[in-house]
Amino acid sequence: MQTTKWMGCLPALTATLMACSGDGQLGDANAGRGEIGTVDEAVTLMEKPGTEAAAFTEAGQDIEQVGQYTVFSANADAHTVDGYEGSVQLFKNDLPLASYQARTPVPYNRVGFQVAMSEDWIVTDVAGFPVAPGQIENVLMVVGKSNGEFDSCGEIAQDGTLPNCVTCTGDPSSWQTSVSCSPNSAVQILEAPPGFDFTYPTFELEGDELLVATRYGGEHIAQLKYDGSNWAFSARLVAPLPGEMFGAAMAISGNRLAVAATASDFVTKYVYVYERVNYAAPWELVLRVDSPNPNVAGFGDRLDLSGDYLVVSDAQDVHFVELNSAGISNPASAISKGCTASTQTSGADVAISGNRVVVASTSRLPLTFQRTDRWRFYGGLPSGLFPDDVNPNSGASTLASLWGAAIDGDRAAIGWRNYRGDNAQTETGAALGFDFDAYDCGKQMGVPGAGWIRARHLAIPGVSAPNYSGYPETNAIDGSTSTRWMASASPNTQFEIDLGELELLSHLEINWGNIYARDYLVQISSDPDSVPANQRTWNWLTHVTNGDGGTDYVVLRNNPGAFGRRVRLSMNLYGGSGDSGVSISEFEALGMASQACSSKPPISCSNPATASAPPHVCANDCGRQAEGLSCFCDAACVSIGDCCSADGDAAGPQYFDELLLVCPDI
Repeated sequence: MQTTKWMGCLPALTATLMACSGDGQLGDANAGRGEIGTVDEAVTLMEKPGTEAAAFTEAGQDIEQVGQYTVFSANADAHTVDGYEGSVQLFKNDLPLASYQARTPVPYNRVGFQVAMSEDWIVTDVAGFPVAPGQIENVLMVVGKSNGEFDSCGEIAQDGTLPNCVTCTGDPSSWQTSVSCSPNSAVQILEAPPGFDFTYPTFELEGDELLVATRYGGEHIAQLKYDGSNWAFSARLVAPLPGEMFGAAMAISGNRLAVAATASDFVTKYVYVYERVNYAAPWELVLRVDSPNPNVAGFGDRLDLSGDYLVVSDAQDVHFVELNSAGISNPASAISKGCTASTQTSGADVAISGNRVVVASTSRLPLTFQRTDRWRFYGGLPSGLFPDDVNPNSGASTLASLWGAAIDGDRAAIGWRNYRGDNAQTETGAALGFDFDAYDCGKQMGVPGAGWIRARHLAIPGVSAPNYSGYPETNAIDGSTSTRWMASASPNTQFEIDLGELELLSHLEINWGNIYARDYLVQISSDPDSVPANQRTWNWLTHVTNGDGGTDYVVLRNNPGAFGRRVRLSMNLYGGSGDSGVSISEFEALGMASQACSSKPPISCSNPATASAPPHVCANDCGRQAEGLSCFCDAACVSIGDCCSADGDAAGPQYFDELLLVCPDI
């Protein structure tokens, strides 16, 4: 292993997308878990339980995440040779909690085209439900909580059969006239109110409120509320213009509602935004958001909402819209900022939580975005995510099996039709759960021995080493080179860091004090806390024999063994003078970045006032010169950190390495 050293609308309500806002960090894929991927991927496989599937499961076309819960649809979940009854799978802390079905004698009875979840409820659709003899309807199935936990329809049978949430009576051979089915005590069945149709519905939950539209052709949205014992019809939202249709997608965040709509020409699409004063007040129309790309189809087919931020996809891009919280009183200024990320993802699903966005589609790896002062590309899942790059049945890429996106806080999930081998009968549904923070793109940096690379600075929550009084080991990880750790320069003096979790390392940066190690061994351990310190297994990474003080860069990025939680330096020979022991002023560990970071999507804005790029000025005009780099900056910036950096991580008009446009502030 190489060790090197570096010196040194209604017209009044119509609004188009305006400028951009947000900034993020760009990094790494971590430790593999479950049955998929390799050690550099912190991804959890949440696989549908049961072994009864007789054909593939189109799982995860819709997926939701709330706190520790993940729920996904499995609408083509087969339980007979020629059946596709469907199911819904609920996981808690990435482990199976409950499975839901509504299996009836009606042919093509299906469950789980869509799911919605709040803290207290899960909703899914059921197609072809016999609510009475001779009466077949499309209904919604609602699961609530008892004693603080979501209700269950029963345990999975030993043969893998999933529990059924309904009981049917009558003669199955004459189901059209004699069969009726009732829910068991774990679920409720909601029929469409008069004047509504729950065929292929789209729906959203917020607290004890449920909004339902018909995905293909409804002019109305039904509002239902839970009154403490039952779900009851509360109000109706009517499309603002004649011939308009609601239903492609819907999202609620507090007292704000976004609804996709199609015009009477059946082609033009836009998104209506509603607001209300409080939970008991009616929804009021605020504005219409038009597509910034009118020649691109699919605007609003997928959308999500979180606070003041609306995210909408079309057949090519993802659009970020910042909404003014005073929109009801002033619709003309309801959109304050907006931008577009050219993701080239057809029909992408989008999910937003706070200032974080996940984008999933059936054409490429999932992407993530984050906002601080503006929206930025944050990173992506690694390319080696799947056990096989190609589906053995069709020869198609397994990327075509990715579906829905979900996120809540730091935890995100992607729906996946999980190819498990040569036989279609072994293809089961799954969700891929991952920590958002594990997939940023790090920083572009020059590392001797590795060139210009992307790597992510890793937090070091723990460190242990012998020390002299007044020079504790924590001084080496406090972010300041003005403090230092110091200990006896004796053979086999050890300095150990704990990363807190498994990481795939890019390199180490060691800033030595006056006395440094000329000869030291670098080792790594992946043992958990349950293994006593004196029993841990330490694997050899590299032996440094040419240390000469200053800053050592220990390049590990091409070493597949550089995966673990703890890293240890065992020091032997020393050099330098002027101190009473070996010392380290700062120790940094850097992790590998995802391959998805090599193709960051450009983000552009459409505000005419700022459409032209600000003047490109030299780095000195930004307040100081970045050593070894050149910059593109806004002339108005105060310091280099305000406007430019090696990878465009600040607010300048261009990325350094790929010269991709970003949005200036308004």
